[in-house]
Amino acid sequence: MSYLKLTDTSGPQVAESSGGPLRLGRDPDGSVVVRGDAARVVSVRHAELRLEQGAWLLADLGSKNGTYLNNKRLSAPTSVKPGDVIRLGESGPEYRVAPIAAELTATLAEHPGLPMPPKEAEHRAYGITLLVTATGKRFEARGTRIRLSRGRECEVQPVDANDTTVSRVHAELTVGAGGGLVVRDAESKNGTYLNGERIAKPMPVRLGDKIMLGQGGPVLLVEGMGTAPQKAVPRPPDGAPLGQKTVIGMIGDALARAKDERKRGGRGTTAFMKAVREDVGKDARRKIRWLTGLLVILVLLLGGGVFGVYWLLSRQVEHTKQALRTAEDSSRAEGERLRRELEAARAAAAPAAEVETLRVKLVKMRAIRATDFAGLAQQNQGAVGLITVALGGDRFDSTGFGISPDGYMLTNWHVVADSAHAEPDTVWVTMADESSSRYADVVATSRERDLALIKVRGYQGSYLTAIDWAGTKARQGEPAALIGYPAGSGFARDRTSIVRTSMTAGILSRVTADLVQFDGMTTGGSSGSPVFNADGEVISVHRAGLRQGPGFALSVPVKYAIPLMPPALRQRLGV
Repeated sequence: MSYLKLTDTSGPQVAESSGGPLRLGRDPDGSVVVRGDAARVVSVRHAELRLEQGAWLLADLGSKNGTYLNNKRLSAPTSVKPGDVIRLGESGPEYRVAPIAAELTATLAEHPGLPMPPKEAEHRAYGITLLVTATGKRFEARGTRIRLSRGRECEVQPVDANDTTVSRVHAELTVGAGGGLVVRDAESKNGTYLNGERIAKPMPVRLGDKIMLGQGGPVLLVEGMGTAPQKAVPRPPDGAPLGQKTVIGMIGDALARAKDERKRGGRGTTAFMKAVREDVGKDARRKIRWLTGLLVILVLLLGGGVFGVYWLLSRQVEHTKQALRTAEDSSRAEGERLRRELEAARAAAAPAAEVETLRVKLVKMRAIRATDFAGLAQQNQGAVGLITVALGGDRFDSTGFGISPDGYMLTNWHVVADSAHAEPDTVWVTMADESSSRYADVVATSRERDLALIKVRGYQGSYLTAIDWAGTKARQGEPAALIGYPAGSGFARDRTSIVRTSMTAGILSRVTADLVQFDGMTTGGSSGSPVFNADGEVISVHRAGLRQGPGFALSVPVKYAIPLMPPALRQRLGV
């Protein structure tokens, strides 16, 4: 009995031997290594099981705490039998002797499998280089079928398409039954020759062979040949039905067919659509997959577009509502204040002039409250720009407004020039709600009317379209508003350097053919600002205020800017 198996009574540890000694202890090179708390009573080399004269003997190796067999301490080597319990030390780990066999049971041989079916010969694509001996032109082709002749479908075309000495498809190189490359005649009119002999059946092709297409036709010398490397077949994606193409696979095949068609001089788009129709039409399940995929894409695009539009519109509506509420609250509070002051003045028998002034202010406020200035600002402020001019070593800020989508703007003459400088050194324009500036050029000026036409370089953006070019929409006593940049850049830019417009409202206190007087508040930097009537139409360009009357602003009707415009611009604006 040469085989011995030892098991740990308190764990999975197992030791086996077919004749060699089994050493037990803390020695890491031993057969059974004791670790942890159990090792406290175990010596490094504690005990040993060894085979002597066909019997397994247990011997203590001079351990400190002794070796026990079936609860009896050993004093000499003792034979063991199946079921015996070995303990290292009085309280150490225990091991049980498993049943002993003369030899291990032989493992049964595996059942022979069924013979594998013979594997069909795999036809690999060939690559070949052919030299036209008459012209020295070389052709390289690859595939399991390479056609030779003048037809557009041929992979090798050694002659012109109108050369009738050869058939449209004269011969072809294919892979033979044995896996080698062969040449065969494609039922041509004048036959195919290999090394000077006409062939009647497929013939093997070797390096140096000469293939002649018809008697006296082009001769092709086989300069190089060999099997082309095979591409690894991609594994179908998870979930794709075996034996069926995925949608991506069908698109890839269609693109490949379109590419081949373009190489042959055809229309790739037509070939692509034809391939898609053929592939999709093969079975109903592919049609369903195509339609489902397209439907999902359309739903996602439509949903994203609707959500985006809704989000933008809701933000704009909320912003407009907030502006309206703010304007209404401010206007209502101002009107209530004027009403109380007027009543107090009347009750106190104030001078008639003071009472009349308060009455006029209250009437004006009521007129202003009836005008949608918040909507006017939202619709037009994007076309108003902050103009910065370098003039004679100094810089000045003012306002201008766009009148065309390509950057034509109106402002004042005194914004871009003065009595000492006929033209500015540099002009920059920063549009509302932007932080970056663009260069601008002066196109024309009128010192008499205090008007200037400038053009912003590279501009494509907002501009004003409702403009009173005829000069008939300004009426005395009507509400009006001005949008601009009072106090210039320092007041216009916020903490992020983005410029923001300011609006003042009032009434048109005086209107003449040459002048529009506006009683809203203005200050330096407002020059060049557009003045709007209650209908949101630009009626004039603000130019100055009265020193003796800070509440009165003077502006120039926009009709006087027409002579400054180039003919092409006038034609576009219809003026």
